[in-house]
Amino acid sequence: MKRTRWPAIVICSALVFILLAGFGAVWAAQGSSDDPLISLSYLTKKLTPSILSQVDDKVAAQKSSLESALNGKIQQFSDELKNGSATGSVYAAVTLANGKTLKGHTGTEVVL
Repeated sequence: MKRTRWPAIVICSALVFILLAGFGAVWAAQGSSDDPLISLSYLTKKLTPSILSQVDDKVAAQKSSLESALNGKIQQFSDELKNGSATGSVYAAVTLANGKTLKGHTGTEVVL
């Protein structure tokens, strides 16, 4: 005895088609030229100024921290210049015994 499966196949195919058509209708309704998902006026009047103000705040905070660090380094260097202990401002004659080594920091000049 042979069963016919074509009614079940037709019903399943119809259900799948209805389901896909429903998803397509929902997906197509989520923004069109008449009713966009995000309007241009929202972008230009609310979102963009908000983002720009956040960026400006972060840039100002970073600028102030960098300025204070730079001013600290400038003050430190000027104090070293006043005290005469600034690196690079003092020349010293060094005499080495036979077999000894001379180690210098970056920027050290050696005249033989």
